[in-house]
Amino acid sequence: MWHVSLVFRSHPLNGRGLLLLPSMIWAGTPLVAPTADGPTLLIYSAITPRPLLDAPADADPLAGRTRATALRLLTRAHTTTDIARALGVSPSSASEHATALRNARLITTRREGKVVWHACTPLGLDLLRAR
Repeated sequence: MWHVSLVFRSHPLNGRGLLLLPSMIWAGTPLVAPTADGPTLLIYSAITPRPLLDAPADADPLAGRTRATALRLLTRAHTTTDIARALGVSPSSASEHATALRNARLITTRREGKVVWHACTPLGLDLLRAR
């Protein structure tokens, strides 16, 4: 038997399932609303927590200054070691930044033997031009 566990409460689902309902008007603790013959409703706030809305004015929406600097650097192809050196971070940190940028389709990566090269995609260049 499945249960929904909320802070200090547990509600059995009894095989009826759970329907998640994000709410733009409810900002309190999650609400549980069992129904007679349908799934149990779990209503929760869909509003972004307040601290995330109060980012500093100079914050870069690209996910931080370091990653934005890496993207600007990659308007020309650079190796992971080059990125680490330019950013003043470890090669593993530079690799993590490159992975995040690649996953966002802002850069491409190609391997030549033991060397890994990174460069902006057209989408990455468009983002930099727009900024």
